[in-house]
Amino acid sequence: MQATKDSTFTVAPTKVLTGTEADMAKSGLDLAELPGPKVPVYVWTTLTHKSGKPMPVGDMDGALVVRTDQDDRTKALLVLMGSATWPDCPAPDTDKELSEGQSAEICTTFLITKGEKAAAVELTQGFYNEPLEWPVKG
Repeated sequence: MQATKDSTFTVAPTKVLTGTEADMAKSGLDLAELPGPKVPVYVWTTLTHKSGKPMPVGDMDGALVVRTDQDDRTKALLVLMGSATWPDCPAPDTDKELSEGQSAEICTTFLITKGEKAAAVELTQGFYNEPLEWPVKG
């Protein structure tokens, strides 16, 4: 990230869908390792490189958070050991670099507590600034 600190980009969530318990069961995750029952939330986002040095996709989407109707916030799922698969939401190529003017449409998976609903997608802006927020419709 240090090499691209002067680069600029935009993040635009375009679609949010909540998955099912069946998606969780088929995901390949060890459900016993999770803190309680969870369901996936799939967030499709358009990332656009505006200026500066080329940037990896992984440097552009790391500040996204899903906020639930219970005011819980969760970052994107990161699988360290093994892998997880989701219907119609392929894992993004986080190493792919975008140059000025290029865009990428990615899907990112978040896990929320079963029974809660995704209320908004937020882009955190550090400790002292309020996050940008896109309300989830439906």
